[in-house]
Amino acid sequence: MAPSLLPRLRAASYSEFVALIEQENAPPGGIDTIDEWVEHGVINSSAVVLDLACSTGFSGREVSRRTRCCTVTGLDLVPIALTTATRMSRRSSAERPKYVCGDAASLPFGGQQFSHVLAGSCFGFIAERQSALREVKRVLRRGGSLCVASFYYCDEPPAALLDEVETAIGYRPDRSRDLEYWLRFFGSEFTLSYLRPARLAVMADAEVEPWVASLVRCSEIAREDNEIAEVVHERLLQIQRCLNRHRLYQGAATMVWQLSGDG
Repeated sequence: MAPSLLPRLRAASYSEFVALIEQENAPPGGIDTIDEWVEHGVINSSAVVLDLACSTGFSGREVSRRTRCCTVTGLDLVPIALTTATRMSRRSSAERPKYVCGDAASLPFGGQQFSHVLAGSCFGFIAERQSALREVKRVLRRGGSLCVASFYYCDEPPAALLDEVETAIGYRPDRSRDLEYWLRFFGSEFTLSYLRPARLAVMADAEVEPWVASLVRCSEIAREDNEIAEVVHERLLQIQRCLNRHRLYQGAATMVWQLSGDG
């Protein structure tokens, strides 16, 4: 396995790397955010949920489990992420979500198909985010909910740190996106029904490596081969060290936005 997989692990995009190592790509706030979405978005067993830019499917699986098997469809642009999400869903006792490869800015669904859309922090990474927001509005039923957890800047990070983040994850965050930016953005199409902003927790430098080591131990492919484990550890450590420093400047806002009855 190692000779063919090692180059792929080194060359993969961040999204592909997360999928290859079967990382649980949770929204900011993790399980607490999921619980807030379920409570304040009123997601129950009859809900029909779209997990937008689902990556390895954490949000959809957890919402399904908490609601005793609401209907979940996950959508992502990265095929390997959907393959991994499907494999990980088979280990869950909840109803297995359906996964679809597609673009958030041009959703492959008819109008008014979903009662809820889970979007985590994905709108920060979508180039055509205004088009994607209109697409979410189109596929939501009247009275439906958009559940997000957006990163925002509390303080301006140095350009050198943004250079490191871009190198690590292939994406350069826009330091102009404060909380007001996201409130204006989502408010252009939806009405806010729940908001909880919070500064991000930051680990001490000495805590990052043991945490990364625990992530590597959870990776099935890393457990199978020591050389693979070393590559995964090295890349994850680079990613998490700079993202941890980046959190000094960030908050995350858990939000639920409503589509009015008029659509």
